[in-house]
Amino acid sequence: MVKICSGKNRSPIHLKGSGKNLSPTHLKGSGKNLSPTHLKGSGSGKNLSPTHLKGSGKNLSPTHLKGSGKNLSPTHLKGSGKNRSPTHLKGSGKNLSPTHLKGSGKNRSPTHLKGSGKNLSPTHLKGSGKNLSPTHLKGSGKNRSPIHLKGSGKNLSPTYLKGSGKNLSPTHLKGSGKNRSPIHLKGSGKNRSPIHLKGSGKNLSPTHLKGSGKNLSPTHLKGSGKNLSPTHLKGSGKNRSPTHLKGSGKNLSPTHLKGSGKNRSPTHLKGSGKNLSPTHLKGSGKNLSPTHLKGSGKNRSPIHLKGSGKKSVSNPSKRQW
Repeated sequence: MVKICSGKNRSPIHLKGSGKNLSPTHLKGSGKNLSPTHLKGSGSGKNLSPTHLKGSGKNLSPTHLKGSGKNLSPTHLKGSGKNRSPTHLKGSGKNLSPTHLKGSGKNRSPTHLKGSGKNLSPTHLKGSGKNLSPTHLKGSGKNRSPIHLKGSGKNLSPTYLKGSGKNLSPTHLKGSGKNRSPIHLKGSGKNRSPIHLKGSGKNLSPTHLKGSGKNLSPTHLKGSGKNLSPTHLKGSGKNRSPTHLKGSGKNLSPTHLKGSGKNRSPTHLKGSGKNLSPTHLKGSGKNLSPTHLKGSGKNRSPIHLKGSGKKSVSNPSKRQW
C-alpha cells in the first residue's frame, strides 16, 4: 500500500493525515492548502480547494462549500469571505466572482451581480466601481472589461468600447490608452492583450502579436518578454505559460515546453526547474506535482511519482487506491 506520511504540498488520492498544501481526493484531516474532493474533517486551513468541503478556512475553492473563509471560489458557497468566486454565492466579501452574486464587495466578477464594488467583472452588472469587466455594464469605473460598455475609465476591456482610458481590453476598441487588451486594437500602449495587436508594449496577451514586451500572453507571439503565456511562443522570458514554448524562463506552464525554468507546469516538459507540475516531466526540481514524474525534487505531489524527494509517496509499485 502507499506509505503516506505528513508533509507539505501533498496531492495524493485518498490521503489520510494532516499536512500543508494537501490536494488529495477524499482527504480526511486538517491542513493548509487543501484541494481534495469531498474533504471531511475540521476543515480549517489555508488555501482549501476541495469539492463539498465542510469547514472554514482561507482560500477555499470547493464546490458547495459551507463555511466562511478568504479566497473562496466554490459553487453555491454559503457564507462570507474574501476573494470568493462561487456560483449563486450569498454574502459579502472581497474579490467575488460568482454568478448571480448578491451582496457588495471588492473585485467581484459574477454574472448579473447587483451592488457596488471594485474590480467587478459580471454580466449585466448594474452599479459603479473599479475594475469592472461585465457585459453590457452600465456605469463608470476603472478596469472595466464589459461588452458595449459606454463611458470612460481606466483599464477598460469591453467589446466595442468607446472612449479613452488605461488598460483597455475590448474588441475593436477605438481610442488610445495604456494596458489595452482588445481584439484588433490599433495603437500603442502598455499591458495590451488583444488579438492580432500590432505594436510594442508591456503585458501583451493578444493572438499573433508581433513585437516585444513584458508579460505577453498571446498565441504564436514572436518576440521576447517576461511572463509570457502564449501558444507556440518563440523567444525567451520569465513566467511564460504558452503551449509548445521554446526557450528558457521562469514559471513556465506550457505544454511540451522545451527548455529550463522555474515553476514550470507544462505537459511532457523537458528540463530542470523549481515547482514543476507537468505530466510526464523529466528533470529535477522543487515542488513538483506532475503525474508520472521522473526525477528528484522537494514537495512533489504527483501520482505515480518516480524518483527521490522530500515528503513524497514511497513504494510506488505497491500502491493501492
